[in-house]
Amino acid sequence: IPLLLQKGGGPACQTICPGPCWISFSYLRCMRVLLVWTEIEGSGALDNVTEFARGVITTIIKFLVIVVLFSGTMFIFETLGDIEGFTDRTMETEMGHTSFLALCYFTFVTISTVGYGDFSPMTVLGRLFVIIVILGGVAFFSIETGRMMNIMKMSASGKGRFTPRNPRARHVLVIGGGVKGPISV
Repeated sequence: IPLLLQKGGGPACQTICPGPCWISFSYLRCMRVLLVWTEIEGSGALDNVTEFARGVITTIIKFLVIVVLFSGTMFIFETLGDIEGFTDRTMETEMGHTSFLALCYFTFVTISTVGYGDFSPMTVLGRLFVIIVILGGVAFFSIETGRMMNIMKMSASGKGRFTPRNPRARHVLVIGGGVKGPISV
């Protein structure tokens, strides 16, 4: 479902389309990739793939989906420009034109150790969204790193998912004493 841009839009919108134009939310379709991957995993088609490999693939897919979602949303915010009544008031200082929101953005990006790149948001919504993206990115990588470490730990201790080396084998031979004490005798 496309969105009609406000007449005139921001400076970027005026270069793309001088009058009112349409922006598509088609980038949201990337969520289908994640849903299809979940269905493939649940179908049993990946029974011969190790749990660690599936975890890595899942993490890569989630990462790519998040990048597309955040990039598409940021593009829309920056293309729309500042919404009337929701603008930032700047003042001239030794740092140049600054505002309270710009300094909040600066502080948040500095504290999070994300740093600054060649591109930075110019709109209020863009700056607020970048703060959400930074928080989401830190949470995503923390959760996914913990999940991968848990899979590796379980696999190393023998508690992970069993994947037979020969998929045609119809039996599994378990050897060894898994029980300590007088019962194992």
